[in-house]
Amino acid sequence: MVTWSSYHRAYWEISIILVLFFGCVHGLRCWHCISDDCDEALADNYKASKKVCRPGQSCQKVYFEMIERDDDGRSYIHKSTVRGCSENCEDRNDFAVNCSEILKTSRGCVRKDCCTDGDLCNNSSDISPIVYVVICVCLSVYKYVL
Repeated sequence: MVTWSSYHRAYWEISIILVLFFGCVHGLRCWHCISDDCDEALADNYKASKKVCRPGQSCQKVYFEMIERDDDGRSYIHKSTVRGCSENCEDRNDFAVNCSEILKTSRGCVRKDCCTDGDLCNNSSDISPIVYVVICVCLSVYKYVL
């Protein structure tokens, strides 16, 4: 028999799942990291922080690579990954199209990924928000089975 309390409980569980999936009403949150070690493990990096972007901004992750030669002819490869909020962000990938030796030694090559599909979407690993929804549903169903 279905009672009012079971409808009430189901309503609240669905509401919680929707809030988890779509997020609260606030600006997009992005990883913000400008340092030499922003390429991986942001949650464990004390230089990385979570920043709320202004309305209309996107999260971005920019990877940069440039070759520098010293006076003795030795080459050094400078690599950098920067993460943060950006206005008018557009994806770009020099590595896929025209990252030649000349470009690497003059201005460098850039790969920029922009995203607005969820908080912290400029992370080093991509875990879909649907994973969290599936976990919540499974836990909810598990309670009813017991």
